[in-house]
Amino acid sequence: MNTATLLNYLIIMVVCAYGIAFFGGYLKQAKTSPALVWVKNKYSKAPKILECIFIFVFAYKTAELLKNLLF
Repeated sequence: MNTATLLNYLIIMVVCAYGIAFFGGYLKQAKTSPALVWVKNKYSKAPKILECIFIFVFAYKTAELLKNLLF
């Protein structure tokens, strides 16, 4: 596995981890974000759906990375 591929996996995983923390409400920025407050008021399930999508992508990329590193 070359460095560019490894970096690609890691960047996607970091972005997904940030998305999980943001849409899950674990970050201080999430509580003060006007855009997230608007989305929560307009579509109450949207942040949880986005959080689930980020969790799925994170798990998929982690499994793919482990597969490439081990085999």
